[in-house]
Amino acid sequence: FGDGDGQLNMPWGNAVDEDGNVYVCDWRNDRIQKFSADGAFLMKFGSSGAENGQFDRPSSVAV
Repeated sequence: FGDGDGQLNMPWGNAVDEDGNVYVCDWRNDRIQKFSADGAFLMKFGSSGAENGQFDRPSSVAV
């Protein structure tokens, strides 16, 4: 629980790509985080807001 890299605050929707990477909607942190198939943090994208690249409580993701 938290707002650091790899930490989540109310994870909501998720998706898995063809390589097994997992994308998680980090609802309260207004971002999407990507993890490897073994759970290692890889990257994050998004921030709070209503502009391009920003989210307001994302609840689903598709890859």
